[in-house]
Amino acid sequence: MKPKLGKIPEKAIQAAILDYLALRVRPSGGMFWRARPPQYIRAKGSNQGFAIHATEPGMPDIMGCYYGLSVGLEVKTPTGTLRDTQVAFRERYTRAGGHYFIVRSIPDTEKALIKLDDILEKNR
Repeated sequence: MKPKLGKIPEKAIQAAILDYLALRVRPSGGMFWRARPPQYIRAKGSNQGFAIHATEPGMPDIMGCYYGLSVGLEVKTPTGTLRDTQVAFRERYTRAGGHYFIVRSIPDTEKALIKLDDILEKNR
């Protein structure tokens, strides 16, 4: 399906954010990566198959470690909303001590990093 004129697909936003994080964070001691969705395996010529889940249902698009903090970044378009599995994952993840952000742009990502910097500063 082609994106509507004037709308940036979520994949493009993800790629831009990952590029930004590589420049902004990697040199200073952090790392982020794209979480892979389930892979579907099907025999040639068959319409039956199965999914290999390498991730937890609802897991954010981008996971990372920022100066020892576990971070999840769920990338959404300007009008995108969380699915039920994503809400459930966010609740479990933050209860376990993870830091979860919904980001729609590079400026949103920078705001998330500033919040993480504030947390690190308070814990010194």
